[in-house]
Amino acid sequence: MAAEFLDVYRQYIQRFEEKFGALAFDETVRHSGYLIAKLRYEDFSTHWNECLQLESLLRDVASQNLTINDEVKRQYLDACAKVLKNPKDFNMM
Repeated sequence: MAAEFLDVYRQYIQRFEEKFGALAFDETVRHSGYLIAKLRYEDFSTHWNECLQLESLLRDVASQNLTINDEVKRQYLDACAKVLKNPKDFNMM
């Protein structure tokens, strides 16, 4: 198990279990209008990395006063929901 996001993953597991109880991996629950699953580390790190990349893209777009694509924003919100991350509001930057 690569340790790149291990601390973040541990925090995710703790938040997940506080919100939803000790569910099995891949068991789904509804969260903020999304159907999400408890993720194993490998899946979590993929989704966390996607979330960070989309956040960086959205930050760059917002800082240049460009229009944020609705599909990219939807992907970002979806990625944040999967890893229980509070999404940033780039429309307010």
